[in-house]
Amino acid sequence: MDTNEEIETLFKVELPLEELKEGFGYSGVLLRNKEQDTLQCHICGTWHKGLSSHIKKHKMNTETYKVKFGLPLTFPLVSRSTSAKHRKRALGLNSIKNCIKKRNGKLASDSCARWKRNYHRNSAAFRNINGTCAKQIEERFIVLCDREGRTVSYGDIQYLDKALHSAIKRRFKTFNNFKSTMGLSTIEKPKIQTKVSLINALRSFFLKKHRVPKWRDFRKGNPCAATFVNHFGSWSKALAMAGIK
Repeated sequence: MDTNEEIETLFKVELPLEELKEGFGYSGVLLRNKEQDTLQCHICGTWHKGLSSHIKKHKMNTETYKVKFGLPLTFPLVSRSTSAKHRKRALGLNSIKNCIKKRNGKLASDSCARWKRNYHRNSAAFRNINGTCAKQIEERFIVLCDREGRTVSYGDIQYLDKALHSAIKRRFKTFNNFKSTMGLSTIEKPKIQTKVSLINALRSFFLKKHRVPKWRDFRKGNPCAATFVNHFGSWSKALAMAGIK
């Protein structure tokens, strides 16, 4: 995050933050200049008292803007001073009672459901607040590896840090997807052996060593001797299928 003391986040978040690949600032975060009480536009990087009217120049409405940059749909795109003025005017006009009336019945339930769907499940702001954005998950993984003194496996994470294990599963689906996204080496899945690949393995050994392969030559590694027995019934039958006497 920007170390400038004049810049802060408009609502509480957990560091580190995930930088936007296209645009300015961070995903799910509104940056505020404390001295001027202005907010930064994610699209062009300029600072304004209110973003609602400004983003119309980018041919975008407020809901689309919030969804694109992971902001809560219920959060206003205005500075604190502007928000205070709106609140004061609303109290003066006694508008709160009217707002409560409008929220009765179906309208209130629909609004609540939409808030939960977009804020809790899809919002980058929610992930930042709960420490589950990509950068925060990577940081927690690195700290766990440093603590254990080795690169921990997915099974180790489930035992050592269940919250981190759940965060990786929800955000990346698989451990390999997580490691690939973070630029870490992925775990290769064991190769599924077929009869053709097993015969090729025997013939390659025969041509390279110039002798008939024995079962102890395949005690370790992939394929192993047991794989030949499972596919062909016995070691001698495997040799016969490979044309080796």
